[in-house]
Amino acid sequence: MVIDNILLQKGGVLGYSPDFAAVGEQAAIPVQHIFAGSPPGDIPVQNADRVRLVISLREAHRLGLEVSNAILMRADEVLR
Repeated sequence: MVIDNILLQKGGVLGYSPDFAAVGEQAAIPVQHIFAGSPPGDIPVQNADRVRLVISLREAHRLGLEVSNAILMRADEVLR
């Protein structure tokens, strides 16, 4: 969330990355298993459950790019 906005404010057109707040929450799950006595080697590796799509219309228009409504509707955040 924060990283996407920083990169887009520096001139990026879109960001597609894990939702870092959700990753932090998700990290608690294997910790709970370890505290419950599971060996760390038995806990499966997890990928991020949620990703965020952030689009900067300001930069897209500056570069002469048109972003379709279908993509805008899927975006989690649109910077105007």
